[in-house]
This record gives sequence, C-alpha cells and structure tokens, in this order.
Amino acid sequence: WNEKKESAMEDSRVRMADSYGKNSSIPKSATQRVVETGVLADRIMQYIRENQEQFEASPSFRVAEYGCADGSNSLGVLRNIIETVRRVDSKKSIEILCNDLPSSNFTKLFTILNPLKEEYENISISVCGDTFYNQIVPSGSLDLIFSFASVQWLSKVPCPLETRWYLPCLENINQEAVETWRQFSIKEWERFLAQREKELKRGGIAYISTICFEEPLSEGNRLISEAYQFFVKNHKEVLKEYGYNGDYPLNLPGAFRAKEEYMAPFSNSNLQLSLEEFKIFSTKVPPILELVENQNFQELPKMLEVIDRGFSQPFYEIQLEKIPDLTEQQRQELLEKLYACMYAKLPEDYDYARAFGNFSFCGIVISKSLSQ
Repeated sequence: WNEKKESAMEDSRVRMADSYGKNSSIPKSATQRVVETGVLADRIMQYIRENQEQFEASPSFRVAEYGCADGSNSLGVLRNIIETVRRVDSKKSIEILCNDLPSSNFTKLFTILNPLKEEYENISISVCGDTFYNQIVPSGSLDLIFSFASVQWLSKVPCPLETRWYLPCLENINQEAVETWRQFSIKEWERFLAQREKELKRGGIAYISTICFEEPLSEGNRLISEAYQFFVKNHKEVLKEYGYNGDYPLNLPGAFRAKEEYMAPFSNSNLQLSLEEFKIFSTKVPPILELVENQNFQELPKMLEVIDRGFSQPFYEIQLEKIPDLTEQQRQELLEKLYACMYAKLPEDYDYARAFGNFSFCGIVISKSLSQ
C-alpha cells in the first residue's frame, strides 16, 4: 500500500465510526430493551449481594463496554448502571472504560458521554482503542462488562464467500467456504470470551446482546439470507462492468451466529465462565415497520439504504481501493451502483423489509466463577 491508500483506508474507518453511531437504530432498540426490562439492573444487584465484601472493599465499581462506537447507544445503559450501583452506595466511585477500534471517533464519544460527569459525582470515563479480541484491561479488574451489536464483527474476512457474511444454514454456495467461516466465527467467539474471562473479577458479570439466528431459520431470517445472496449476485454484475472478474471482494467481516454456536463454548470445562441466561428476542425498528405497514415503497428503500450504509459503506470503500486501475471518480460511481442494485426490487417484496424491522437478537448473561 502506498501512503495515499493507507490514508484513504484510515479515513474510511473513521467515517464508519461516525456513520455507525448515526445509523444504528437496530442496536439502539436492543439497548432500550435492556433498560426497560431491568435485566441488567437485576444482575448488578445480584452480583453486589453475592459479592458484598468485594464490592465494599473495592474503591470503585469498574465497567467496560466493548464495541462502543461513538457512544450514541451507551448513554441510557450507563445511566441505568450508575443509578443501580448508587442505590447500594450513593458515593461509590464508578470507572467506565469504552473500547472500540483505534479509528473510532473518541472525540465525539467524550462529547456524548461527558455530561454523565455533570449528572453524577465521582464518575470517570476513559477509552481504549484496540480490538476486543485482545485483553484490554488488567486481569481481575472488572465488575461488569457489556456489549451491544458488536461481537458479530470478526477480526478479518477468512476467505471469499458468495454472500455478505456468515449466516447459519447457507445453501446454494460453496460449502467449503461456509465451513471455513463457521469455524473461524466460533474461534473468534471463544477468543472474545477467553479475554473477558481474564478481565472479570471473581463473580463478575457480562451482558452481551447481539444478532442471533435460530436453526432452522425463521421465515424472516430466511428472507434476510436470500436477500444477502441477491445483493452479491447483483454486485458481481456491476463489478464486471468495471472489469473486475475475481473473487467477490465485498464480504463484510461479520457472522450472524446461531444460538447453538453462541452456547457451545460454555460446555468447555476449562472456561471459568458460566452461562446464566440466554434469551432470543426481536428488536423492533419502528420507522421501518411503519413504512412497511403503510406500504410506502418510495421512502422504505431510502431508509434501509441509510441504515445499511452506516455499517457497510466504509468497508466497501476500503475494499474498492484494492481494485486496480480505477480512478477515484470511478470508485464513487461504482459504490453508488452497488447500493442502487441492493434494494432495487424491494417494492415487490416488502416482507424482506419487515424482517429487518423485527431483527432477531439474543441477550447473553455470563458470570465468572467465584473461585477465581
């Protein structure tokens, strides 16, 4: 890579951090559910009761969020955590660590989260720019970990795949490639858990909420799976117009794992983490559902495209940099054509949009052994 391309890639990653925060209505629905149901508050209270001496002896209650983006979806959850802890000890120091990739817009994150320090006394907020597949904080230092719509992201694309990213029950595509993605996805989840196991205090808890598919696929998830393969077919036709005939270059490094794939590591006797709860729920995105019910096919594709671009466009921009002999203008034209063909047939099949308006998520509650 020359210096100019490296700069363009870094700029794309920064823009991803910005756009992901602006257009993340699906994870925002998941975070709202956690606050409204009280599931996280209940677990915090249980942790404090069962580890009273540890809680009282520690000078602060330490919290880490993994995959924080720009903090837009964190605010309500953090307020919920602070108020829960302060019901037990009104003066307890609370340390909050926000983690995401180094390219994240941490300046914006501080702008969004710093008001917490005005609302509550004795609060500190810090950041760490690193992949969450590494250990982020010293061993045995965290009381609570949480993460929303983040652990589906992998550290890399393991091999070309004829769909957008990994989903369970993929059919009509190279099964060797599907299995490569499946195995890599499982190892990445195990790697994530191994790092969190080190970081948690004994009895410490983690709440992970992320996209989850059940097997066999529901009708909605089947439609999403078919749509992703439809995207790839159209993308390849557009890429050919620009002289590209190689492997599909626009895979996103992500995995929509099945319930069984998330649960599997907890059967490992060497893992000092226990699966306390696993619930699957639907995250509703009201603006999408409203347009679907009204069959507003003029605005619906536009809204879905905006949400889609929030997480996919920066990845596409990085990958398009690797296609040789394209001018910057051609890359921009190609990018717009890629999005234009993704939702072109949406007015004829609004059940696909309804599936996106009721995205399948899971809530995973994990605790670390008291003996550690």
